[in-house]
Amino acid sequence: MISIKIIEKEDSHKDLQLEIGDFKQIAGSYYFFFDDTTETEYNETTLRILIEKLIKSWKESLSKLQTGDKTYLPFDFSDQYIGCIQCILDPTDRLLIRYGVTTKFTGSGINPSQNHLFSLNESDFTAITETFHYSLSDLLQYPILSIA
Repeated sequence: MISIKIIEKEDSHKDLQLEIGDFKQIAGSYYFFFDDTTETEYNETTLRILIEKLIKSWKESLSKLQTGDKTYLPFDFSDQYIGCIQCILDPTDRLLIRYGVTTKFTGSGINPSQNHLFSLNESDFTAITETFHYSLSDLLQYPILSIA
């Protein structure tokens, strides 16, 4: 499945870990705390709320998919790129999932709460993983966030 772990650290760099199958991506929550809708200092409680908000927006995007539709779920907000999950719904209601990056957006160019503005074409996305297969209904029901 897909999971996000909050790694206990003193700062907002390398404190998040995304897992998709056996793939792991370490990222920082730095840009989450610059979000237009957030005026708080770095702490684990606030970070948990912000990640849960991101996951909720992911699940909303996934629940709207029709057969053949594709969406991109942003995760790693960096100065140079955004790491994201590409999701395609196949005719059997399974998601074809790959992790990759785009330079169409950067962490300073779009906020985590602006997931609805995060729109990519296939040519904007560079996959760095194999394709993983998950049931859409399982993914929508599965708890994604944990604290490490």
